[in-house]
Amino acid sequence: MKKTINIIIKVALTAALLPLLYLSAIFLGLFGHLQSRDDLRAFRNAEASLVLSSEGELIGKYFMQDRSGDGARSVPPCSLMPSCRKLQVKVQVHL
Repeated sequence: MKKTINIIIKVALTAALLPLLYLSAIFLGLFGHLQSRDDLRAFRNAEASLVLSSEGELIGKYFMQDRSGDGARSVPPCSLMPSCRKLQVKVQVHL
């Protein structure tokens, strides 16, 4: 009985201390520099980040904010219909 209690206590202490040890390592900078809140708030990404293939060819670009001014009007109706149909099926199943 005492052996079981000792094992449970050790497991509970380990489960409680490991996350604290991990967070302490992060805040101490053991995994690299941690940006301050002011640095993160002041971050501006004016340039697009490039996505390259393994051959070095450009696959696409993305920004911090959505810069595509296109709405649903620019999407062809044939590509919206499968999404609408799937949603209708889900709604019918729940009714």
